[in-house]
Amino acid sequence: MNITSQGRIRSLPGALLLTALAACGGGDSSPLVVTVQTLSSRPDVISGGDALVQLQVPAGVGVADLAVTVGSTDVTSSFKTAADGSLVGVVSGLPDGASTIMVKSKVNFSTIGQLAVVNHGLQGPNFAGPKDAIYGCETTAWGLAASTDADCTAPTVVTYQYRTTGGAFKPYPTSGAAPTDVATATLLNGTTVEYIVRLETGVIDRSVYQIAILNKPGQALPTPSTSSAYAGWNQRLIYTFGGGCGGGHHQGAANGGVVTDMFLSKGYAVASSSQNTLAVQCNDVRSAEAASMVKEYFIEHFGVPLFTMGWGGSGGSMQQHLIATNYPGILNGIVLGTGVYRDTITEVNTTLDCSLIRRSIRSSALPWTDAQKQAVVGWATWSACDLSVGDPSTGGIGGLGQIMVNPTSGCNNALGTGAALGAPVVPSVFDPVTNPTGARCTYQDVLVNVFGKDPATGYARRAFDNAGVQYGLAALKAGSITGDEFVELNQTAGGYDINGKIVAARTVGDPQAVSIAYTSGRVVDGVQLASTPMIDIQGYGDFAPGFGGMHDLLQTYIVRARVTRAAGDANNQVILVAGGSSAAAMSVYALSQMDKWLSALAADKSSAAEAAKVRADKPAGLTDACWDASGTMVVQTSVDGTGSGTCSTLYPVHSDPRLVAGEPMTNDILKCTLKPLNRADYGSALTDAQFTTLQSVFPDGVCDFSKPGQGQAPISGTWKMY
Repeated sequence: MNITSQGRIRSLPGALLLTALAACGGGDSSPLVVTVQTLSSRPDVISGGDALVQLQVPAGVGVADLAVTVGSTDVTSSFKTAADGSLVGVVSGLPDGASTIMVKSKVNFSTIGQLAVVNHGLQGPNFAGPKDAIYGCETTAWGLAASTDADCTAPTVVTYQYRTTGGAFKPYPTSGAAPTDVATATLLNGTTVEYIVRLETGVIDRSVYQIAILNKPGQALPTPSTSSAYAGWNQRLIYTFGGGCGGGHHQGAANGGVVTDMFLSKGYAVASSSQNTLAVQCNDVRSAEAASMVKEYFIEHFGVPLFTMGWGGSGGSMQQHLIATNYPGILNGIVLGTGVYRDTITEVNTTLDCSLIRRSIRSSALPWTDAQKQAVVGWATWSACDLSVGDPSTGGIGGLGQIMVNPTSGCNNALGTGAALGAPVVPSVFDPVTNPTGARCTYQDVLVNVFGKDPATGYARRAFDNAGVQYGLAALKAGSITGDEFVELNQTAGGYDINGKIVAARTVGDPQAVSIAYTSGRVVDGVQLASTPMIDIQGYGDFAPGFGGMHDLLQTYIVRARVTRAAGDANNQVILVAGGSSAAAMSVYALSQMDKWLSALAADKSSAAEAAKVRADKPAGLTDACWDASGTMVVQTSVDGTGSGTCSTLYPVHSDPRLVAGEPMTNDILKCTLKPLNRADYGSALTDAQFTTLQSVFPDGVCDFSKPGQGQAPISGTWKMY
């Protein structure tokens, strides 16, 4: 899919766009051609029965010259002449499933344009596949009425807030005189308006969405035909994404945040939904579907934005990377907030490694120091691993790793229903004995529509694999750990059974699941990202205690390595790093620079390839930079921690368990290619006796990271439907 310079989604040649020719009649032999396209979404993923449609017509042709129908319904009156001379209108009442928008000439009633469309219900599914059978509704957590149906619907509610002159948001009075302490907002074009926010909350795709826009009660809202004249909107949309990564089966009680002063004070409209918070459900396809449907709704009601900018950190950054990779066009550019991650599945790998390493070291009688432990996991501090997982004394794990592999972990706080959120829904939660058909809260089970089920177990196919991974290999070669520690670590690391219990055997990924992970785009490969403007804003967290230490600077360089491998450079990615109080200034700078970047792209009418446009239109002077302790911005070509310069000194890049084990910086090998152990590879770091023991630990061989992983293949296409 391509995005036009107006931020519209249109079909590629040979896809869904169809045109027909017919003679106009009246002695004019020139053909009349009408091109039909949808502006609110792709024509095959329309939702809710409505679509904003554009008819590109020759000069002098108006609505009166045409008859537009969907089936037997005449929708001609929906269209009006736009400023560019095209005819634009919201076509409503589209039937579920496939239909065709037909355009005929009133001269001879011949078909002169048509477009095949596919409409889906407002509550989905659209392209993410079958709905969850077990799903908890949480509308009351948003101030909506309690839902009474399986789609968790509730009547839409509109409320108003205002920004005070003291810098706070307060509810706008529903009656009586307007408050005297209303601040003003100055838009990008210099227009000043009262800082009053209209907040709309409703349900789309079984997810609670919110849209915030500057608007005073009683003031007319922008529409697709009037948005350019509306004083309270700068014609730009920011779509926010929330963090975390959970295995829940519920509606969610949080989003990426929409009532945000940094955005609204400049006149941006802001949207998000509860399924755009991965802590609710770690399903990036579902997140993409929700974002697509909410954005479509926004366009149909408020107008086509100049561009849509993604914004969010941690789990929000994973969503943006994955959506830009797999569903290009939903987001035109992405700002990846503090705690950048590359994608979900490869990050999970390192988290699972951490749990295994921690358990092995804790059970060891060898004199491990914290420095040695840190050398094995690669992060800046051992606490990043040690404090981020649960107590292994029970034989299991906790934290993020447990949510990813254990079918019951996370279910106790992920199947809540409104006021009961946090309490388990019994017997909905999976138990291998008492409730084997209950909800499984693992990464792969949440994404079962993508991975499919293993017929042998009935559970979702699992791609996680650590067969042949030599934990601590680089630490051994550097002399940071002893041969005894290296051998014992790998001898006792173990893996996970299908229900997430740590066992002695290494985890062997399902080959079909591994292949699906690559071809379906669950592993970000950098190809689509190479055509996406990206600004990473990293609040440096390498030394943060516990899980915070996993929000490290390394992540953004993993993405850079993948984009560079795909495109030859990563000049479409800008890395900004700051610590402490400078993080806020960094965010403001990133917002202004991304706006300039996307505005230039919107104005670029050249025929150059998208990746070339993205690089050519990047603002002059926008490059990697950091902020020092005094709050001074320091420009540096690459803040990678490996070279000289202030930024590299202030903010060094560290490693992770897979990189320490020998994986390259692209860090995207799920199931490695194996090779026989070679005594020469270890030199004097191992004795002959230790090497013999290591051979028994890896009877099938060890990872050969100089070769692609097993099943590693390019993404087989975007906009997949499940």
